[in-house]
Amino acid sequence: MIKENTINKYIFGGGEIAESISSILKIPIEKDTDVVNNKIEELYITSGFLNREPFFQQTYEEIYKSIDANLIYPLKILTELKKYIDKNTKIILISSSSSYNDREGYSVYSSTKTALEIFAKTLYKEGYNIKLVRPARTDTKLRWDNISKADKENWENLLTPEDIVKQLPSFLKSDYNYLNIFKSEEQLITQLKDWEYE
Repeated sequence: MIKENTINKYIFGGGEIAESISSILKIPIEKDTDVVNNKIEELYITSGFLNREPFFQQTYEEIYKSIDANLIYPLKILTELKKYIDKNTKIILISSSSSYNDREGYSVYSSTKTALEIFAKTLYKEGYNIKLVRPARTDTKLRWDNISKADKENWENLLTPEDIVKQLPSFLKSDYNYLNIFKSEEQLITQLKDWEYE
């Protein structure tokens, strides 16, 4: 029997950021879109996959896995839930600062995150209430699986998933469209921006 979600707020995806959203904001993580049977108030999509290798050292299967997790999955969830989404629904997509960085080994990951952001901007222009979160380097399994601890530059000033989630309530109340979050010299820095003024 499917347990009804009475708050009409949903998380689809996985990983530590999804778990932190669920824990701090008290929103369930769902795996099956069939659980939704009413208008959605807030929808968080957090999927992500990184294979940090030069492009020509990756197999097609590895490349497709990145595209599927980072781009196709969010579009699939939105398509399956479209009858429960209206222009008041807050759609929150978790992107990455990699969307505007061209670091070695991130060709596929960065490209998929950039594509997700272009999709989000287009959806915004179509009148939907879409919010984009761009965390910088974050202490997650995704990072542990891809980056050596010896690579010290990549382990300095890391965000925690909790750092990200604690910024969400004020972001959602704002009129801004995307949120950059990063650390500099261990200080948390946030930037609220509006696509109309880019």
